[in-house]
Amino acid sequence: LRRADLDGELESSLPASIASILGPNSVLILPAGKGHKLHRRLRNKLLASLGPVRVLQMQGHFLQVIRGALGEMAETTAKEGHARFVDQASRISSGISELPITGGLDSASASKVSQSMEAIMEGLLAAPLNLGKFSAFGRALQARSKLVEVVKGLQSGSAAAGEGFNVIRELSRASEDGEGFTSEEMIDTICTLLLAGRLTTTDALPPLLVNLSKHPDWAKKIAEEPLEFSTVEAESNTLKFVRESLCSLPPVGAFRRVSRTPVDLGEHGVIPAGCSVAVLFGPDLIEMVKDFNPERWSRDAVREDFMTFGGSQPHSCIGKDVALMTLQMFCRVITKEFDFEVIDPTPIPGIIGVSWKDGLKVKVSRKATA
Repeated sequence: LRRADLDGELESSLPASIASILGPNSVLILPAGKGHKLHRRLRNKLLASLGPVRVLQMQGHFLQVIRGALGEMAETTAKEGHARFVDQASRISSGISELPITGGLDSASASKVSQSMEAIMEGLLAAPLNLGKFSAFGRALQARSKLVEVVKGLQSGSAAAGEGFNVIRELSRASEDGEGFTSEEMIDTICTLLLAGRLTTTDALPPLLVNLSKHPDWAKKIAEEPLEFSTVEAESNTLKFVRESLCSLPPVGAFRRVSRTPVDLGEHGVIPAGCSVAVLFGPDLIEMVKDFNPERWSRDAVREDFMTFGGSQPHSCIGKDVALMTLQMFCRVITKEFDFEVIDPTPIPGIIGVSWKDGLKVKVSRKATA
């Protein structure tokens, strides 16, 4: 299956409702691998714009978002005796995923983009019922249309914008990685970045906090490391811990693909043309880290076993650097600047993913020396 994927024979298999919101130019939907030049151009430009160098330049903004969310939890704890982390996990991931999209925009345009992205996110998770403004799915489709105005304004230069980094302006320019994005490609890419950034990080943060609470020895090691990062994947206790936590409850546990021609699996049979297939790796990751040992993540182990972001396949996660920076920054800020206690770390398995009892109640307070 991996060979077929690299050879460009497989396509992503997503529900039609999600595909209609993401759009036909989404790198999650476009066929990839050998011979698929459109996917290669879009993906390469995205990786150049949101790769390690750019993420490192934005780490001050990441820090601001995370400190703001944790500070609000400390205030809520002081008033009510506890806070609910799931809501703040969503706030952190949405705040950071919007940074490269709203950066440099005037306040009116930034507000329009934020509201549109919120509507799109709700639609991605809602029943695929298009009743216009009367259904979440319908409002998401309407929000896509509103984003077109902002995108075309930035691409034409008519929209007011400051000097901050903005991925829309960046991707609109021709570069060594290819010609600039069209407005249609840009809208589909924004929706894709929103889904990839918010869902993965939102789901990864709660188990990360639970694991920090369960392993105070590791929390102490992490607290001794600096807040400033020189590289996204520098060897550190923080990175090892994040990788172990991501495998303990993977935010993505399978790759879903479909082939327009039969796929011969030898002695195991044949996958019929048009039949969706899921390559399920989540249970293996969970089993591997049952003893919770972050020290296992040597360079060789990462290359062979760390599948959370898709490994070396053409649809691997384009937001990996943003996610790793967010999760590592969160670990260092909360361990260095806050005291915290998870009151009830009970996960509730669902049809899609995991939820947390009572929104994952926690007590958070600022350290006296923070």
